[in-house]
Amino acid sequence: MILFDDLRFDQHDPGPDHVERIARLAAVREGLAARGWQRQAPRMATVSELQAVHTTRHVDRVLAAAGQSVQLDPDTRTTWRVVWTA
Repeated sequence: MILFDDLRFDQHDPGPDHVERIARLAAVREGLAARGWQRQAPRMATVSELQAVHTTRHVDRVLAAAGQSVQLDPDTRTTWRVVWTA
């Protein structure tokens, strides 16, 4: 099995009260590595791939957030720049 993972994920901080935190990610990585999963760096998704699982409106909204801190919904915010290369 392959786990697509990037150490840049460790830089994401959703806030002190959010269930997603670096310690949880580290525990998941350790557990999967112990089961023989291999880590592989992800690649950038294409707009078509994103639109296969998200609405065009949502994809456009995230792309428009590049370089900004934006609250996308009550549970999701950008905390540093969104990087996109077409």
